[in-house]
Amino acid sequence: MGPEDAAPPPPHFLAIQDVLDSPRAIGRLINVIGVVMDFRAPIPSRHGADWKCEIRLFDRSIEWDEEDCLSMHIFRPQDQMPDVRCGDVVVIYQAKVQRFGAQNISLCSNIATDIHIYRHEKIGPPPSNALSALEPSSRVVKRKPGLAEHEYVSNLYHKIDKKRLPTEEKFVTMKVQSLNVKDKFRELKDVRDGVFSDILVQLVKDPFDTGDKMTLWVSDYTENPAFHEYTAADAPIISNEARDGDVYGYTTRFSKPVGIDSGWKGPMGKRSMQITCWEPHAAALRAHKVSHKSWVFLRNVQVKHGHNGINLEGFLRGDRGASGLKINAHIVDPATCVDVVLAPRLKSARTREKELERATKQQQKVVAEAALAGQKRKEMMSSNAEPTTLNAKARRRATRAAEKAAKAAEAQGEPLANLNQQVKCENANKLATTIADMLKPTQFTQTIGEQDVVQTLPFINANHRVAVRVIDFRPNKLEDFARPQKRSSEYDLLSDGGGNDSESDDDETPHSTDAWEWAFCLKLQDMAQVEGAEKGAAWVAVDNMSAQCLLHLDASDLKANPGGLELLRQRLFLLWGNVEECKGAQGQAPALATITNRPFHCCVRQYGVKVPEGDADKADAGLGLRWERVFALFGTKIVAV
Repeated sequence: MGPEDAAPPPPHFLAIQDVLDSPRAIGRLINVIGVVMDFRAPIPSRHGADWKCEIRLFDRSIEWDEEDCLSMHIFRPQDQMPDVRCGDVVVIYQAKVQRFGAQNISLCSNIATDIHIYRHEKIGPPPSNALSALEPSSRVVKRKPGLAEHEYVSNLYHKIDKKRLPTEEKFVTMKVQSLNVKDKFRELKDVRDGVFSDILVQLVKDPFDTGDKMTLWVSDYTENPAFHEYTAADAPIISNEARDGDVYGYTTRFSKPVGIDSGWKGPMGKRSMQITCWEPHAAALRAHKVSHKSWVFLRNVQVKHGHNGINLEGFLRGDRGASGLKINAHIVDPATCVDVVLAPRLKSARTREKELERATKQQQKVVAEAALAGQKRKEMMSSNAEPTTLNAKARRRATRAAEKAAKAAEAQGEPLANLNQQVKCENANKLATTIADMLKPTQFTQTIGEQDVVQTLPFINANHRVAVRVIDFRPNKLEDFARPQKRSSEYDLLSDGGGNDSESDDDETPHSTDAWEWAFCLKLQDMAQVEGAEKGAAWVAVDNMSAQCLLHLDASDLKANPGGLELLRQRLFLLWGNVEECKGAQGQAPALATITNRPFHCCVRQYGVKVPEGDADKADAGLGLRWERVFALFGTKIVAV
């Protein structure tokens, strides 16, 4: 409600608060009077030859609320557009009440709408009326304000709290800036890192809703080389039982899904992008019950590399405009979409979808026919084949081949027995390597002129499967294995949180200590069984996601959570045996002879990071920087928990 001394609007007019609070009024024609607080100058519209402008109004019913205002969208020929100034009073007849998507209620002009403008500097104080301030209309009108409207305009302008009005200079600046409209629409094949984009996409699987945000997997059926590549072998497990902060299902990939279809149903190849939507956009999507196959139009999506630093992802955060938080997520119904810009784009995307479906079905048909033909040939060969028995010479040859293969496996550092069966890793079909081989420098030969030049690379991007045991760890105390999440700004939250975002807002915000993450290192040693073989050792980092997968535990303040600390100690005992007991009280490395544990297979990723370098001759990563090779654990899990 407005102030108690606020005069009611004239007969047949509504207060702005009543308009904003009346969803049932949507579609009706109403009359309203308000004070101008913002004006977006006319620009060509997407609806034929008309131009478009927007006036934002408030009156005494909402003067106390700094967020509320009523937007009036006007579509007219350019020569009939109104020209308002800051603080002018506008009388509107027969405007249509509308709501687009989940945005606030607004007004829209139509053929019956009449608009009258009173110049604020000419409005006299009550009891005089404002007739002398009324500007001539830019078009022929059917309704003109009477004495009641003139008196109300005078009362409204002189009694309303003008603190909500911007200065004249700021008002003019905002008006000029409103003309700087650029089309940010891009197909997914054209999105790139660091660029905000408007996209029209289809959900290729059901969204993952965590309550405070929603994760979408979308496609417009164009390819982008920076997207994750999906193949027929992909089967991401995404369910309501996913662990906190693990929308990819990394920590559940070792277990079988129960009661859900975990197969990837989206387009194969690099045609899909993950988008994380925070409030209020998530609420808008939730209200419309978006699901697999829904089409959505998303505005101002921030595109940048995700956690893995390889693939592009999208982030739709809070976007605050002059009228409060804007809803940038809108549902598009292909059956009813008549927008002159969106409709042809939607048609193109649906055409690509159908063409891809036809090509996929044809490919599946060819594969099925080939498999059937192969099966028939196999059956024919097996029916005509005669059983054979190896003679003594062939048996000896097979035995020698098996012994040779066993020795080769040992030389590759593949322990043949005594493996720790309580630890499993991905890529079990990949040939294992050794830490010693990982640490060997990689050389690259290139021809300069007519001479071959050999260059030693500081690192390579590669994944390895190794057979190792743990011989040391950092930090020295298990309670320091978890730390508060480091967030230098709200943009670093990615899929771990939300916040307001814009293209120009890069202010730093202090990080929160409410969330914790895993961060520790393990020193791994080769377990090659060949006598005299070199046993390499290397430190590997374990980040939050890899630790969740390894331990099946979420990070917490272990100093304040003795139960969680004891559970962590029990899990790690399954991994490293008595390493913690052998480690010195002052953090000295355990003596190798005292360590009792069993080797296990794990996956290790090799990559490079930039570190400061004072020697200019060694600065191979830029001014004052050099590349340093590092290793990180991934895809490994303690299964006996």
